[in-house]
Amino acid sequence: MSDWHVITRRSFLAGTAAAGATVALSGCKKLGGEPDDVKAPDLRPVTSQVVIDDNPIAAHPENAPPGFFGDDPHRFHPLLWNKAGAVAQYGGLPTDASTFERTKVCIVGGGLAGLSSAFLLRDFKPLVLEGATRLGGNAKAQTWNGVTYGQGSAYITNATHGDEHMKMLAELGLVGRFDDPTHDQMYIDGVVHKEFWFGGTDGKRAKDFRAAWDYFERVRKKAFPEVPFDPKGDLTREQWTALDQKTFADEVKSALGKQLHPHVEDVIRQYCWSSFGADHTEISAAAGLNFLASDLGGMFVFPGGNASISQALVNRLRKDLGPDALRSSLRVLDVRRVEDGVRVTYLGVDDKLHTVLADTAVVATPKFVAKKLIDDLPAEQLEAIAQIKYRAYIVGHVMVDQPREADFHDLYCIAGKPPDGTLKEELDKRPFTDCVLATFATNGHPERTVLNLYRGLPYDESRADLYQPEAYARHRGLLEGVVPKLVKALGLNPDKVRDIRMSGWGHPMVIPTPGLISSGVPQRASTPHKDRIFFAQQDNHAMSAFEVAFAAAVEARDRVRKVLAG
Repeated sequence: MSDWHVITRRSFLAGTAAAGATVALSGCKKLGGEPDDVKAPDLRPVTSQVVIDDNPIAAHPENAPPGFFGDDPHRFHPLLWNKAGAVAQYGGLPTDASTFERTKVCIVGGGLAGLSSAFLLRDFKPLVLEGATRLGGNAKAQTWNGVTYGQGSAYITNATHGDEHMKMLAELGLVGRFDDPTHDQMYIDGVVHKEFWFGGTDGKRAKDFRAAWDYFERVRKKAFPEVPFDPKGDLTREQWTALDQKTFADEVKSALGKQLHPHVEDVIRQYCWSSFGADHTEISAAAGLNFLASDLGGMFVFPGGNASISQALVNRLRKDLGPDALRSSLRVLDVRRVEDGVRVTYLGVDDKLHTVLADTAVVATPKFVAKKLIDDLPAEQLEAIAQIKYRAYIVGHVMVDQPREADFHDLYCIAGKPPDGTLKEELDKRPFTDCVLATFATNGHPERTVLNLYRGLPYDESRADLYQPEAYARHRGLLEGVVPKLVKALGLNPDKVRDIRMSGWGHPMVIPTPGLISSGVPQRASTPHKDRIFFAQQDNHAMSAFEVAFAAAVEARDRVRKVLAG
């Protein structure tokens, strides 16, 4: 395993990976304001957040006002959703080439895709421009009295150590713990049930639970749907396309028939809400099986979730490239191909426009943002981008002044039956999809516990709803109503709960609807622009995962190297 360290459930973790320097934010505005398709009239940037540091792992500001951490749309919507007005207000795009900064590679976006791209291209000394106040995208974390808890993406799936992304993680020296889902627990109406896949919630039908487990294991080992399609994989093109064109719900019902227990189906439903921001009736069977069959083969968990990856990348890149190579709080407004390269113009912290002239550019933002940065994308590419949908999710962080054994990583909360009404209506009855034990990777903490409650929002208006002024109070209120019961079921004292913090993410979930991937829409949306502008983001393949973001970074690396080698 080289330098890669794996800690199993039966092992004791003697130490944790270095989290990097902690930071304090002066304040964090709660989400509010206009949906993405509304032009906000105020073009001036919000300046209420003063950044002391921009690391992905940050110390929570204890005196911060109530509100969502995570995305802050106020920083971007007034600019990009009225780009022409914003550029004019700041004096137009710079034209004096003598003021341009020069670089071989400029990377727009400092999430996992952008940071991975910078790592893979670090011999070219890339420049990374991130618009948020902290690097890491939705792979961020905060600390609370010695506990590091993830705010967004939580884990990576099991993989061979020869895979390129695993080699990178090993080189970064990350220490993780292996989570084996074979003995998953399940939460139903205030009770934690053990050994779910062996009939822990309904012993009389234990064989049906095992049939579901065996089905996903067969898929993983003998009929795995690679995304994108791999001609060397288990499936023929025809088999893979047929699987992508049907829904995950239909495939599971067809495969298990009468052995599909309602508890199993509800776990699949809640898994899709949490992992895709969509119902199992909305996503393709190829995408659903790719995710769930992989996860049931085990996963690696780091302190702070995937923020440990982004923090390790930040630490390494600053060491290799210098402290000025990764820059946050710089909102890129325009990316355009010119005769001598690519001009990337951003709004600096000095409230002025600046331009970088790069030989190549990697745009590591969601495509609906990229299309606003690049004015002259072809109509076919814009049409493809318009077909990609995104959904939102929320994470509640429950801080408990009491330790707990780290005997689970992800505990799903199920009702065991189909929704009574619409998915949006059902969400009020199911305030969270799953509970992640933030102290799992460190094998617990001697004094306290943090529970991350994920709340996928599986409906199309979720992003706009999340930005409304009343969203924070409403979603927090729903969680407050169920936290005491959950805490008690986990053997903790509800009186020891010290706080509930909230992180909101407006657009990290890409929805792989049936037929979308096999139709080539994500590939058309990610077509390189004029031989010098490339795209690296998880929506390159319409799947939301670190592994997909890294694969997109590899594709961008290969294309950039080909240009620079010529």
